[in-house]
Amino acid sequence: MPAFVAHVVGGADRGRQRKASEDLKKGRLELTELRMAHLLEVATGFRSGD
Repeated sequence: MPAFVAHVVGGADRGRQRKASEDLKKGRLELTELRMAHLLEVATGFRSGD
């Protein structure tokens, strides 16, 4: 990994609390869950039929 990338990645957190799904408002959480389901469907080729 190039040094500048390691520096950016290493300094991005800086001891802050990690982002979590609980930080999202209800509408954004639903949108995020829908997007994640779509990405999993594309990656696996599996559809649940819902």
